[in-house]
Amino acid sequence: MSETEELDSLLTWRKSGYSVANGACAEVAAIPGTVVVRDSVSSSDVRLRFASGTWRQFIARIKGASVRLQVRQDSGMGASG
Repeated sequence: MSETEELDSLLTWRKSGYSVANGACAEVAAIPGTVVVRDSVSSSDVRLRFASGTWRQFIARIKGASVRLQVRQDSGMGASG
């Protein structure tokens, strides 16, 4: 059994509710201490592994950037303002 097959036997993959209709998005799965990310279209290809804390920081920054962008758009400044 390959490392990928062995890892797959431990993981439950999830997609965002915001994923596009053609399925072109990232999927994530978690095991204790690690988050694994893969391309939903090429699910047997490369996977990225992140420490759980690193993943949480990444998501927090994305959410923070999204909130800042929304505030700028709501104030009429646009994304470049």
